[in-house]
Order: sequence, then structure tokens, then C-alpha cells
Amino acid sequence: MSNLGLNCEKMHACPNDCVLYWKENSYKKECPTCGVCTYKKKAHISKNNIPLKVVRYFPITQRLQRLYKYKKTVVAMTWHDRALPREDGKMSHPRDSPAWKNFDKLHLIFSQDPRNIRLRLASDGFCPFSFNGNPHSTWPVVMMIYNLSPWLVMDQSYFIMPLLIDGPSSSGNNISVYLQLLIEELRSLFIDGVETYDADQGETFIMRAASMWTINKFPAYGMLSGYSVHGYKACPHCHMDTISTWLPFSKKICYCGHQRMLKEDHLYRDDDVHFDGTTEHRKAPVPLSGADILAQWNDYENVIFGKVKERQEKPQGWNKKNIFFELPYWVTNTVHHNLDIMHIEKGVSEHIFNLLLFKDGKSKDNLQARRDLQHFNIRKELHPIPKLGKLGKFVLPNAIYHMSKLEKKIFLEVLHELKVPTGFSGSFNKKIKTVKGKIDGELCAKTIKDKELEKLQEAVPLILCKLERIFPPTFFDIIIHLTVHLATEARLAGPYNVDVTIHVENRIYKDELHEEHHNWNDERLEKHHQENFCAWFKNYVQDPNSELTLDDDLRCLARHPSLEVAYYKGFGINGYKFEIKEIEESQTTQNSGIVAIGDEGWSVVCRWKPRDTYDVPQFANVDIEDNIEIDSDDEGL
Repeated sequence: MSNLGLNCEKMHACPNDCVLYWKENSYKKECPTCGVCTYKKKAHISKNNIPLKVVRYFPITQRLQRLYKYKKTVVAMTWHDRALPREDGKMSHPRDSPAWKNFDKLHLIFSQDPRNIRLRLASDGFCPFSFNGNPHSTWPVVMMIYNLSPWLVMDQSYFIMPLLIDGPSSSGNNISVYLQLLIEELRSLFIDGVETYDADQGETFIMRAASMWTINKFPAYGMLSGYSVHGYKACPHCHMDTISTWLPFSKKICYCGHQRMLKEDHLYRDDDVHFDGTTEHRKAPVPLSGADILAQWNDYENVIFGKVKERQEKPQGWNKKNIFFELPYWVTNTVHHNLDIMHIEKGVSEHIFNLLLFKDGKSKDNLQARRDLQHFNIRKELHPIPKLGKLGKFVLPNAIYHMSKLEKKIFLEVLHELKVPTGFSGSFNKKIKTVKGKIDGELCAKTIKDKELEKLQEAVPLILCKLERIFPPTFFDIIIHLTVHLATEARLAGPYNVDVTIHVENRIYKDELHEEHHNWNDERLEKHHQENFCAWFKNYVQDPNSELTLDDDLRCLARHPSLEVAYYKGFGINGYKFEIKEIEESQTTQNSGIVAIGDEGWSVVCRWKPRDTYDVPQFANVDIEDNIEIDSDDEGL
């Protein structure tokens, strides 16, 4: 790899994660914090020194420069600037988000050149060996490039792994010791930049890079942000205003009180019967800005990392000062750290299924949960009833969400036979055991695509409030609470997983028509445009003097469709897969339907007949009635 200009730097580190033997510590043989030796004890004098812990760092500068040495990737790296912005108010890429636009306004030198690179950072631990035989935790740090189009952002061939932190255990909050390497390079790339050759323009330019935000599972969120994600104030969005209660019998903390997130005049705020016996009139918590976070650290020094016995003073709710604040732009970023939606979806799904199926050992509804209800004197109809003559034995009254054995069996059978589109969730029929009455494995939707995030932002707290009236407080752990912030993050930072298609805009042609025929009315312009756009576009993209930057695929499409029609049994579009019906008979997923939802609530479902090929259909105007299912016709639709 080094011969290709892709270097790997091996750094020795203290096994207690105290320091990195780097810069002023590069020649030390003992840790200055804990005194542990850098190397293993030798069995033979002739053998070389073997370090106790090695961290591998892959500098990102050369890797980013290589993206501009090939014309095709140069075009891909400027997609975010070339593609025309959406005009329908939707966000299909982080470039459409308020966080991106605010960054452009604050850093004009950076935003003026679209070749400057915007990155997203993520990290998670995994065990490269058997969990039972050798528990080990290795932490790679991965970066994604947001300059790319939505279908390339999540392409693993464009992922960059700048840092690989070896185990044997997780570094926890001490991960900042190893992130120093990356932070220093990111700081240099933003302030000074690096001279880079542009293969498309045939010139050199100063390339800069910036990390927009991070996205992690909740435990790793705390490691990178420095915020304590445990205890009474575990929510990083609510911070010191996190509402939590200790459950004395379940011996855990619950995060209820979501009435505070509702509108100030909502009826649930005055309901002291169906919740915790109190009313709620406080305003919703306001997330901390970067300046607010730094202000809390004004009177404190950053913590000493590693194995330190003495208690260290730090602001309430924090474990350390966020190392990302060493980047000159981090304090003004609209979003600093994002929650991993897939991790939260998985937790919510497991909570609900375990509660509904009353799964032993995992259900949140048990004797301890009922005694907590009795302790707080709420929902008296669910309080445990002592058994006559049997000391310490109780009968638990049935709740409205309880199901009989027959109802559970029917419920599981429905899920077992359920077929969903590819990518919507894992396979149900392999996870569900109808005989044993349980669900094994993970049930987690891949993506959430809600077009009305503002409505969702108001709906989630209301849904949680309704669940608080039914489910026991033990159900509402921190994972359930975090769902109230997902829509807010999506509104600020854009879609979690970029999964849309680009459309060819024709605004240039309309502008030329208007200049050439300025006396035409709009109706005549539109008619001429519809009749002649294809021919104009074909000539336009082949013009070497054209200012429009297009890839080879779009140039081929502009030459008109081929008269020879290819037949397929399926296709993918906008992240969805559609197949003919005969294929799904041997699969666990269903991809044979197209659903179009109208503005007035009606929907049309079109299903294909199982056939190998079909002719291109001729479309005609049809009247749509409410809730009609249209069978496939002779044309195959």
C-alpha cells in the first residue's frame, strides 16, 4: 500500500489508553501517567521489543487527493454543487439540509470551491474472534464523503478508514487519545489545505476538508461526544432537563414525562390521573449549542485520560471535553453528533415484541414493574394481588395489551407468513418460532422515509404519551426516549441514509427558448419545449463547448432510447426493488407490487402476472376511484 502512496503509520500506545507514544512521548518506554512499560517482557534477549498495544493510522490526505486524479471521480466529487437544488421542499441529500447551508454561510472560503470535501465520521466496536473463546474489541473509525451523489455516499468503495484501534478491550472515553492523529490532520486540511491536481480541469487547487458531524450507536455517541449517556441525565439533547425517575423495585431509571414535549395547551399536560400523578407545564428542553457546551467547560480543565485513581472535576453530565472542538469550525456547527436510527429502531422493536409476547426475562411487564406502579399509586387496576395463604406470591391482573396463547399463536403466524419489500426488515419467517411462541433475532427496519418530518416531530411525543398511559414505566428506558429527537435531527442534517435518484433538469433549454422567442406566451413555450426538448438535449450534451458537466451514462441516454427492448424480470429504483410475481414464490420477500398513494388518501396497487417477457405498454388516461386494486392487464401491468 505504501508504494501506492497510501501509507500506514503504526503508533505504540499505553495498554491502559493513557497516552499515545507520539510527538513528545515518542521515545518514552514507560507511560508517564500510569508507569506501565511500553513493551512486553522478553523471553529471550535476542528478540525484538514487542509493544503491548499498537494503533494503526492511515493518513487521509493522500487518499482524498487520489479522488481528483481520475476524471470520473472528479465529476462525482462535485455532484453536490452541479446537481440543481430541489424546489419541492424535500431533502434528498445532506446538501439540502439547514446544517449544510449554515456551514456554507459561516465558512465562505471553504464553500466557494465545490471541490472541498465534506466528511462524516462513524465508529463502532466489533470482535474479530469468537465471542466465547476470546472476547476482544477492535474499533475502526470510518469516514464517508458527502460530496458524492446519494447512491455513492454509502458505496463502501468510497469509505475511508483513517484509524484502527486494537483491543483487547474498548477504549471507552479514552478514544480521544487516538483521535488526536485524525483531528490534527483534519485541522490542517481545513486551515491550510493541500495542493491537489484536478484531472478534469487540468490544474492544481488548494483542497480543504471538514467533518460535518458524526453518527454512532448510543454508547459510541457518548464516547465521541464526551457526554455521559448513563444515569438520570442520559439524554444528550435534553441534557440537565432530562426527565427521569428511579424505580425502586425494578432498580432502574425510567424516562417518562413526555407531556413536556407536547404543545403548551395540550390536554395531556393537565392529566394527573393516567400518568405519574402530576401535571406538566414546563417548556420542552432546548438542545445545547457548541458555544453552550464550551461555556460549561470554561472553569474546568480537560480530564486526564487512562488509568487515573483521583477524582477529576468536570461539568455535570460530562465525562470529558469533546476533542472535536479543537477543529476551528466545530463550535459553530448546527449538528455535532447524530443518533444511529437503526440501533434505536432495533431497541424499540425488541421492547414492543417482548412486552406483547410476555417473553420471560425480557418483558418489561413483571412483578417488579407492577410493584413500582403500586409504589407510585398509579393504575390501581394493575397492582399485584397477594395470593391467599401464600406469603410472597402475587397474581398479576391482565393488562389490555396482554394476549392469550391462542392470540399469540395467531399473531406469530401472521408475522411468519408476512412478506415485506426487500430492505424493509429482516426475514420474519426465519426468526419466528410459532410453536415456542417467541421471536428470535433482530427485527429492524432499514430506513425511515417520512416526508412530513415536522408532523412526525409533533406526533412522536404524543404517541409516547399514549403509551405511557398503557405500558409500565419500566418500558421507557433511554432508547425509547431518544425516538423523540430523531425527526429533529433529520430536519437539521437531512436523510440518515441517502437513497434517492437524480433527475435530468431541463431549465437551460427553457431559458434559451425564452431568449430566442421572447414574444411567445408560456403556453406556446411549453408546447414547443415538450415537442423538441429531446432532440435539443441530444445535441447539447454532445457539444464540446457545453457548460453542463455530465457523466458518460447520461450522454448515452441523451442519444434516445434504443429501438431494441430488453426484457427483465425485475428492476430497482429509488432504493426499492420490483420483481415479477413468480420470483417471489421461492423468496421470503414480496416485491411484485407498485403502490401509488394520492393526495386524497386513495391508493392504486398494480401487480404483474408471472411472465418471462412483456411488451412495452401503451398508457391511456384512466379515472381513479378510491381504494381500487387494479389487476395486471394484457400488457403486463
